[in-house]
Amino acid sequence: MLVSKLFAEFSGMTFKKYLNTVRVKKACELMEITDLKLSEISIMCGFGSIRAFNENFVKIMKCCPRDYMKG
Repeated sequence: MLVSKLFAEFSGMTFKKYLNTVRVKKACELMEITDLKLSEISIMCGFGSIRAFNENFVKIMKCCPRDYMKG
């Protein structure tokens, strides 16, 4: 059995979704404790572009990063 199938079976999500969730959660932490720009945070958390960061953030957090920062 492929590792990706085992991961999905045990975690209930694909590895890609898990990884993006971890990245977004780290971005949330950075937004709360730093004054970094969203573009800097997105790069630090491993997203290849601000667009990819925004799309994944909205999927996972159900709001846009700017709304999250406002509180």
